[in-house]
Amino acid sequence: MSSRRLILNTIATLAVLATLSPLAPPDIARASSRPCRVTNARSDEIYVGYGHNLQRAIDAAERHDRLIVQGVCVGSFTASRHITLAGRPSHRADAPTLDGDGQGHVLDFSHGATIRSLLIRDGRATRGGGIYLRSGRLVLEGHTIVARNRASSGGGIAVSEGRLILADVATVRGNAAASGGGIWFNLPGSVLMKDRSMVRGNRARDSGGGVEANVGKLVMTDLASVRGNVAHSFGGGIANLDGYLELRSRVSVIHNTAGRQGGGIYNYFSQMLVCSPLVVLSPNEPDDLGAIAVGC
Repeated sequence: MSSRRLILNTIATLAVLATLSPLAPPDIARASSRPCRVTNARSDEIYVGYGHNLQRAIDAAERHDRLIVQGVCVGSFTASRHITLAGRPSHRADAPTLDGDGQGHVLDFSHGATIRSLLIRDGRATRGGGIYLRSGRLVLEGHTIVARNRASSGGGIAVSEGRLILADVATVRGNAAASGGGIWFNLPGSVLMKDRSMVRGNRARDSGGGVEANVGKLVMTDLASVRGNVAHSFGGGIANLDGYLELRSRVSVIHNTAGRQGGGIYNYFSQMLVCSPLVVLSPNEPDDLGAIAVGC
């Protein structure tokens, strides 16, 4: 009888624990299943945790250090010196990811950086939900993806005074903002898209579904593309506002939509140069760009 009573008590205890476990904070439950591991390639120092460890690694890094990221790091991260963040896949962890958890910029750079093979997602800020580049040179490469971020300006990325380079199939997709759903930048900021990089599937409540160049310079080359973006007013693909746009070999701005004007590209007191007859600027909705002279 005592053995039976012990078994029944054990079952009852397990049942109580089962009802309590869902009460754990959802962020802790999520983080505990996705540990974040960061290694400084120069010093071999390893930082393990659920996100704050990445900030500790950034703070301890020297200029131009390379930090190797594995798993999912949750939080908002700030770097005051130029570093490299490189994702390294592992069969023991999720794909290398920086997750803002809706708490601010995922990444905030004062002096540029290089980002390689990382997913940057779920940031929310006034400017630059995924990445805010204040100054310096920021390079995204190695199939880096910036996705599911939100902001007033630059849902995916905002550039104030630096230079953004998208290379090696880097992709900005599925972000949203009032202006510059994918990317927003202003003078003296500039953007170079090359090596099959893409801005696609972003949305803007006002202008620049894919990219808004606000008195800045945008250059596209080497099979870069802006496609499938939506703006409720102007510039479904690109809103070129008093800026400079240069389109070089085999680039495309297609399948974008604007609610009022400039399905593919909206130029407002701007300069646009099409340097190759291989540039593709249609179809878009509306297809209202008009005749384009080729030559640079």
